[in-house]
This record gives sequence, C-alpha cells and structure tokens, in this order.
Amino acid sequence: MHYAISPGSHEWWAGIVFSLAFIMLPIYWVKDKSDQVKTGTGKAIGAAILMVIIIQHGYLLSTGKWQLHSALPLHLCSISVIIAGLIHFKPGQNLFELLVYWGLPGAFHSLITPELTHGFSPFLYAEYYIAHAGIFAMAIFSLVVYGMKLRKNSWLKVWLFTQPVLAFVEIANYLTGGNYMYLSERPIADNPFIMGEWPWYIIGLEFAGLLHFAIVYGIFLLFKKVTINPSASAE
Repeated sequence: MHYAISPGSHEWWAGIVFSLAFIMLPIYWVKDKSDQVKTGTGKAIGAAILMVIIIQHGYLLSTGKWQLHSALPLHLCSISVIIAGLIHFKPGQNLFELLVYWGLPGAFHSLITPELTHGFSPFLYAEYYIAHAGIFAMAIFSLVVYGMKLRKNSWLKVWLFTQPVLAFVEIANYLTGGNYMYLSERPIADNPFIMGEWPWYIIGLEFAGLLHFAIVYGIFLLFKKVTINPSASAE
C-alpha cells in the first residue's frame, strides 16, 4: 500500500514548490499587518490543517483504507501536524518545542524522501504535502511572527521525553499490529539514516534523532533564537 515518491521526479518537485510557497507566503502576507491579523492568520492556517486531518480520516473511511494498524496519529509527524494545527489556538512553550524538535526533522526528511503510507491518490498526495509543509509553516510562523524561542538545553529534554512516548507507541504497535514510528518494520523510503534490519535500524534512528535535535538546537542558537527564560506564550 505504501507509495514512495522518487526524489527528483515531477511529483517530487511539485511537492517541494508547493511546500516552499505554503511556508513562506503566510509570513510575507502578515509582515506589515497588525497583531490581530497575524493572530487570525495563524489560527486560519491552523484550522485548515486540522480540517485536512479530519477530511483525511473521512476519506480513508469512505475508501475502506482506514485501518487500526495504520490510520491512528501515532507517527511523530502525525502528532506534529496536530500540534501545528493547535498551537495558534492554545500557544505555549512546550507545544512550540515539541513542534520544532519532533516536527522539523521529520517533516524535512518526509519532504525530501516522501512516502505515502496509504497509497497514492490525488487527495492523499495533496494531504501529505499540506500536512508536512504545515509543520514547517507553523513552526516558522511562531518563530518569526510571534518571536518564540527555544529554552536552553531543550533538545536533550525533548529527546528524553520522547523515550516514554516511543514505549507507548511500541505497545500500540503490539496491540494493533501496526508499524507506527517504524518501530516494527523499516520504512521503504530511501533514507541514509535507515541502516540495517530490525531492530538494529531503531538504534541508528535513536542516535539520528538525538543528532537532529542537537542540530536544530544549534541552528536556533546560531540565529540567537535560544533563551534561558522564554515567554510561556506565543501571544
């Protein structure tokens, strides 16, 4: 059922162009607008992302593709998409950091090496890019428009918090027969961080996750977007 999009193909480039537009245009649109317009724009985009998630589940149900082992929002990207939709309705530092650390690395690799887990259709193709570009769009919107920053050493704290989440997802995989967060079977996407067979590739992904969190933190630190006592609100 999985459908991998080949990097460099027409499908791939169309998705990349759309993603860049989705990420950059809202920031351009609100740059000279009032705080009310900025907040309203963030909420409108968040609502659109949440609506796409709801429509996706309706689509999967109507086409008989909704399955307990594959349709639950238990991938990091799936969780991050929900956070991206909610963050402007209930802004907070914890949600922002989860969106940044869980969302940005996963969305980056998902956009570079796309894999549609429910097969290909025009709707699922569009939903995939709206969801993953939406993670970037909402994280960067919060960063640039609201001026949010990461807390000191948040990369390590979020990585440690992720471990019990992985344990919970592994239990869900056992109960449903699923492969959420690819803890039961390696993904088919051609990604250099996926090495070896089960369970060895999971160890590699753990270290890769820690490395990605540290890199994201380093980038934010480089651009002075890390502070010891950030505001607890995006407002």
